[in-house]
Amino acid sequence: MPSRQDRIPPQPTLQAAHRPWDYNVGSILRRFVPDLSEDPLDTFNKLQAYDLVVDDNRPGFSLRRELEARQQLTLDLALSSHVYCDRVFQRASDFAVDDEIRDHVTCCRSDVP
Repeated sequence: MPSRQDRIPPQPTLQAAHRPWDYNVGSILRRFVPDLSEDPLDTFNKLQAYDLVVDDNRPGFSLRRELEARQQLTLDLALSSHVYCDRVFQRASDFAVDDEIRDHVTCCRSDVP
């Protein structure tokens, strides 16, 4: 049986990773995952709606596996709702473009006259 992964709480990780540049794509993910919330605990609770029916015939390992899967999915969704970079992006106008590179790019594009 594979060893159990250590779970980390997403909120401190998200807060620590907000430096120096990040972008929240949660609104885009919510189009595909309507149960995604800004609060990971809220997402975790909403995902309970997809749990299997609990009855006396269901073994304990099945319940544990379901709980761990929901925890992992909550963490994955929380972490994937932000894009991080370890440096700040520069505007394209801040870069000096070499004439030779510009000519090469221009000649290779079919939509440029």
